[in-house]
Amino acid sequence: MLITLKLRKNHPPVINIFHLQTTEIFLNPRQAYEEAIRDIGPVIAVLRKGHLEFVVDDTLVSFLVSNSTGTFDFEAATATILHLRPFLFLFRSFFSEIDDLVQNGINPMLDNILERSMQSNFADRELDAKCLTSSVCVVFSKSAEKALGKTRLDMFDHAHRSIAEAMLGVIFGEGYATERNIMAVENVATDISNLTGIYQNTSFFGRHLPTLWSVYTWIKVLSTSILAFFRIMGPLVWRYMKQYSRATDTKPTTVLEFLCQKYGKVGSANHSLGVFDFLQIMSLLIGYTAARQA
Repeated sequence: MLITLKLRKNHPPVINIFHLQTTEIFLNPRQAYEEAIRDIGPVIAVLRKGHLEFVVDDTLVSFLVSNSTGTFDFEAATATILHLRPFLFLFRSFFSEIDDLVQNGINPMLDNILERSMQSNFADRELDAKCLTSSVCVVFSKSAEKALGKTRLDMFDHAHRSIAEAMLGVIFGEGYATERNIMAVENVATDISNLTGIYQNTSFFGRHLPTLWSVYTWIKVLSTSILAFFRIMGPLVWRYMKQYSRATDTKPTTVLEFLCQKYGKVGSANHSLGVFDFLQIMSLLIGYTAARQA
């Protein structure tokens, strides 16, 4: 089924994939796209969530992402789909910074984090090597023990809380998993996930008025969870930044230490961490916690 629009000569056909049953398109969106590509051609355009999205088949993916003409910006496209374009406007290198944080910051220190956590929490227990190496995080072990003692349990909320508690350990280290801090991390991660449209299809407002939904969600997130995250976690980050010494040559053991080392070396060896560095670090912490919770 084609939508009648005034298009330029070489514009891909705009397909209405919503002629399927409403529940079917939300339950099997991939099937709807595959059927349209098979019936129409390798490139189609779809009106969805207030955007005109272009969908290509597998044969064109490599050409698209490696296009040297500069006509396609993967980061900008991703930000648009995830409703993060305003954020990318303020922090242009956000996605590349998140990638650097994960690849060069978190991944190299995972073994150190797990080993330190296990040593401090399993010191009085007799565990074999298999048990130690298969433990993802002590937080989840303790969380499971608490869950066993409950007669009724919301696994979705329980899992998100456990992840938020684990994230505090990865970001700050031990001793920061207070109830207040856990709630701040959990709320901002959940709200950012909602902002990116994960649950947009379940909302009548989100499906039929996507632009207004995006504006409303942005205002809600900025005025509630992000504001609370800055109010609660901001002083901890700022205090750590001011106490951080760049003289140390030790490898970072927390996300915050890695970021302080990284931004402390910007420009020159005497670069001092300031307000701009603080805003960048806080933005990356919000992005990372949201990505881990999603």
